[in-house]
Amino acid sequence: MPPLNDSRYDLAIAARWFVEPSTFGVMESRKLLIRADKIEKIVPAHEDVDAAISRNYGNAVILPAFINCHAHLDLSHTRGQIPDCGSDFAHWLSCVAASRDA
Repeated sequence: MPPLNDSRYDLAIAARWFVEPSTFGVMESRKLLIRADKIEKIVPAHEDVDAAISRNYGNAVILPAFINCHAHLDLSHTRGQIPDCGSDFAHWLSCVAASRDA
């Protein structure tokens, strides 16, 4: 088996527009380089990169700033009652279900 190429990204996503999450600044013609499900680097869209998968969405907008922003008011009473269940969604959901039964 050949050695892993540490410089290779898992995914490269390019689009005409990119909204920077912390400032909401708009950048034109950007490519996001992703490794292990995290944005590692943002480069000009024309830059050649080594990625397992490359996608160019053309005249689209990449909006990583908008991440599942919603609330469940019916869970407000459980504040501080649900233990830290980690980042696994299925495990977290089982913790929420258990707290509703309590």
